[in-house]
Amino acid sequence: MNIRRSAPRKAHSSIVKSGWRQNRFRLNSLNPHFALVLYAGFFYAEQAMTIDPRDVIWDEAQALLYHVSYAETLITALLVRWVWLDTITKILVAISSGGAALAGLVFWKSSDYTFLWPMFTSASTLLAIVSSQLDVAEKLKRHSTSTVELRNLSMEIGSLIVRMKINDSFAIAEFEAQLLDLRRKYGLETGKFLHDLLLTRRLRNAAQVMTNQKLDIS
Repeated sequence: MNIRRSAPRKAHSSIVKSGWRQNRFRLNSLNPHFALVLYAGFFYAEQAMTIDPRDVIWDEAQALLYHVSYAETLITALLVRWVWLDTITKILVAISSGGAALAGLVFWKSSDYTFLWPMFTSASTLLAIVSSQLDVAEKLKRHSTSTVELRNLSMEIGSLIVRMKINDSFAIAEFEAQLLDLRRKYGLETGKFLHDLLLTRRLRNAAQVMTNQKLDIS
């Protein structure tokens, strides 16, 4: 996905430029401090005239799309880790439960591995307790919901960008309102994302690489 507009808008002010050139020789004869203030005034006035609000909306939409895509990729990766931990915990608890007496019988018949069964059941119980304390079920629910919401939000931002590509002279007030609403949704969704025990620097870096590839950013 190309995330740059083909032709950035530039609005030039001939009045500011002509005033700058015509009065430059007069400014040189004034008090240096006063002249510096006037020079700065002309410079910032000219810079302000060159900024098109549509370019700002475009750039902010692209930046928001990147942040949303990155958050979606990161939370999806975390969801995979929590699902794996939850699955392993349930399997171990099921094996060590009373309903899995056959597995215990196999251990007890072999005198060489008798000592492993108490260790196995203890480890399973401990893992189940840790899983309960970490509130794994709630994390699975929250991450699943966030992934869906961020994916939908990414599609909304993408649609907004497509509309800007199609109509280069889009209504500033309308698109500004839509962009601010999308930013609000992003803030609300990421506000639910608290510190995660399974979040590591390596996972962050991997999510960033995947986001760059998805958005075709080198």
